[in-house]
Amino acid sequence: MARDMSSGLVAACDAPTLAPIYLAEVWTAGGAVRMWTGIGTLIFGGNEYLGGGNLVGVSAVEERAGDELSATGITYSLKGVDPDMLAVALGEIRQGLSAKLWFAVLNQDDGTFEGEPLLVFSGLTDIPTIDDGGDTITISLSAENKLIDLERPRVRRFTPADQKSAHPGDKGFDFVAGLQDLEITWGSGLP
Repeated sequence: MARDMSSGLVAACDAPTLAPIYLAEVWTAGGAVRMWTGIGTLIFGGNEYLGGGNLVGVSAVEERAGDELSATGITYSLKGVDPDMLAVALGEIRQGLSAKLWFAVLNQDDGTFEGEPLLVFSGLTDIPTIDDGGDTITISLSAENKLIDLERPRVRRFTPADQKSAHPGDKGFDFVAGLQDLEITWGSGLP
């Protein structure tokens, strides 16, 4: 998929030295969790992103070229979670909420963005996995591309209940069961 990168971001990527970062936004039951792969607080889009440094990880972002449509996902990971906070963290994670990832380049002198950050992934959260190392815990949260919905089967039935779940008040299927054993004589009683 072709992406429109700002000219400032293109120039920063062509520079001899580069300070690339990722900005992650994952929605939970308690609101958005925003982190970036550096240290300190960073402002982007009017929101504060907390620096996670080496504790924040993101899997490789894949894209397919050409006409092939595919639903690729990513995995966010947070290392060093305190065991006492595990229940709180897992209690907030919900399946099907928004997850986004931006690629950006920072100016090494003043810490400002070089061009506009590029949205490289937008999808929905899936199920978290936990790696308990004893003293610290790593939580990994998968996020699936919205195209994954195209792979889900659409199971529908020709029943009144199924029809009313999609269209309340529709009585079209209320009469189907009566048609099953109905005997119709065509052409009788005509003059």
